[in-house]
Amino acid sequence: MVRVISNILNCIDNLALYPASHVISEYRSDLRKMVVGAYVVFYRLDEARKTVEVGYIIHGARNIERIIISNDRSPDPVFQDEDD
Repeated sequence: MVRVISNILNCIDNLALYPASHVISEYRSDLRKMVVGAYVVFYRLDEARKTVEVGYIIHGARNIERIIISNDRSPDPVFQDEDD
């Protein structure tokens, strides 16, 4: 498990080089997705602040659509605007 986590973290670190290189999520247009082994990392670009915000790291065997869509209907603590 440590190797899996290390691999995911390394891939997230590499987003600094080419943050827009991954596809836009089919579930939410404000998210991009990056596949890392059996996991899918969903993140958002903040062009103004030049940052990447990771919102979800989900195992690919899970019902990703249900997780993303159900969180989209309720307040999303991962992607709260700082003004909220």
